[in-house]
Amino acid sequence: MGCRMLKAFRELLNRRPSERPKGEKETELLATRIGLALIACQLVERNLYGVMTQVLGEKWNRKQRPKLVEMIQRLRGRGPAMTAPAQVLDEFREKRNEFVHALLDLEGADLRTSEGKMVCYGKAVEVHAMASVIMKTFGTIFRDHFTALGHHWPQHLSGE
Repeated sequence: MGCRMLKAFRELLNRRPSERPKGEKETELLATRIGLALIACQLVERNLYGVMTQVLGEKWNRKQRPKLVEMIQRLRGRGPAMTAPAQVLDEFREKRNEFVHALLDLEGADLRTSEGKMVCYGKAVEVHAMASVIMKTFGTIFRDHFTALGHHWPQHLSGE
């Protein structure tokens, strides 16, 4: 998350209760929602890496996990069948980047007002929801892959 965002939250949450603005509960809820959205973003990236290495057999020339944009480019390079998934991931990446790097630059975003917090909250919900849909897709890919390899996929994980 951008430095401005972290500083602003640190200032709000580290004040003594008597110095905190009204709407402290709003701020705590927003911080929780932003945290959940950030975790969801990380899960998308880690699971995309898992799909690419374990299912598609991609190899990377370094120890560090590649950036999201690099994985999307590599996915797109696998042929026309990967165009639609790559487009969805590109859209997710754009929303994720706006959320992570420019949340306070959104029109109306302001941590000092209820309305401004709702703008930030809405963006966090949007990113989290998109990440959840992508994660469900990854789960299906992993299930189908491991089932095709002859492994038993536990029924409680099938989502059916």
